[in-house]
Amino acid sequence: MVTSDEVLTLLLALEHTKLNVDFCISALDSVSDGSYSIREPRDKAERAEWLQELTSKLPELRLRPVIEFDEETLEALDLVTDYDTLDQHFTVVALLQVPRMVARWWKLQPLRVVLLPNEKVTSYLRQATTCYLHGLPTAAAVLCRAVLEFALDEALASKGGVSLPSSRTDPKDRLKNLINWARSTRLLTDTLRDKAHSVRNRGNSAVHDGSCTETAALALIKDTGEILRHVYGRPARRAG
Repeated sequence: MVTSDEVLTLLLALEHTKLNVDFCISALDSVSDGSYSIREPRDKAERAEWLQELTSKLPELRLRPVIEFDEETLEALDLVTDYDTLDQHFTVVALLQVPRMVARWWKLQPLRVVLLPNEKVTSYLRQATTCYLHGLPTAAAVLCRAVLEFALDEALASKGGVSLPSSRTDPKDRLKNLINWARSTRLLTDTLRDKAHSVRNRGNSAVHDGSCTETAALALIKDTGEILRHVYGRPARRAG
């Protein structure tokens, strides 16, 4: 198998040199296990045709094309209604993202995740991780905050609920009070309480300021996972 960078280079080289994709495919021979190999030319005439085609493109194939998606390109795409053109564009966009996604995934590898009984909490945590992998740290921070609030709500409810009078409690302070209540009931340790407040504060900043770095988002996912493991008391396993 080839890497995303190699696939992207090939696609851009084909586009840059105007080398016919059908011609390249015709030179491949499918085998029973789904893999491909270069088939032999059918005759001397076809061999000569292949050599002529490849020789004419060889100098250009040595060039590594560079593609940029500036504002003008994106505006032009808004006017495109052809499905194949959009498909080609987003294929390249997706391939450009793969190396960075792999790098983020490796950073997640040392982390441990927990099997959670609450489907909503599990869904939010999964979405937070997915946002981080796709380079959306701000969304990951907001979702980590949501995960924390749902988890503490559920855990405190199992202990008889929590009294937060609506007439005296600002909605924006609700999670703050949940965290402090969780500490007073010994659901959280001092260390985890501090980490929970960090998740809350960074989540609030992400909502209001719309910014969060990848490093901060990774730390939030790590801290949120640690809190959830403690709250639910479940064994951890390696992510993925």
